[in-house]
Amino acid sequence: WPLAITAYVLAGIGFAGGNIFYDALLVDVADKGRRDFVSAFGFATGYLGGGILLALNVLMTVRPTAFGLANASAAVRVSFLTVAVWWALFSIPLFLFVKEPAVASGRSALGAVSAGFRQLGKTFRQLRKLRSVWIFLLGYWLYIDGVDTIMRMAVDFGMNLGFDPGSLITALLITQFIGFPAALAFGKIGERIGAKRGILIGLGV
Repeated sequence: WPLAITAYVLAGIGFAGGNIFYDALLVDVADKGRRDFVSAFGFATGYLGGGILLALNVLMTVRPTAFGLANASAAVRVSFLTVAVWWALFSIPLFLFVKEPAVASGRSALGAVSAGFRQLGKTFRQLRKLRSVWIFLLGYWLYIDGVDTIMRMAVDFGMNLGFDPGSLITALLITQFIGFPAALAFGKIGERIGAKRGILIGLGV
């Protein structure tokens, strides 16, 4: 278990770190007036693609022999590999077709990390003068922490309430496929009345 926990923590750090750069590409792929829609469309297709792969992985686990696998345990291990292949495959268009603005070169990796921390310190010093940004970041941190906790603990919570594994898997699949039209809808809401009001509507619901 120590090796498993270490691998899980490193994977979590890598995933979160990668998402920082992934999210930062939004300003390069969409004009200001289209960012709500493009962001929502990205989330929607992520839900749809994730739901399709999850459905396939569930089928593999329920009927492992149909996929040439010995048992459900082997199917779960193969599922991890399919997720890695899935992410790599659908990253190819991003690598090939998204053009980033040129950046200054000639800086070592250590120099880049050092410069990053200096810039972070400068940002924190500037935040003292920008009350609205500080409040937003604090609110977002608490808000997204709650969302992430629900995402990570939903199955464990359901098991403690006495739901059987089949019901929990069904609930996860429903969530993925509802997420597709819901993300598109909230993207339109953001375009029409603003992202802040869209968040308030979501919280109200």
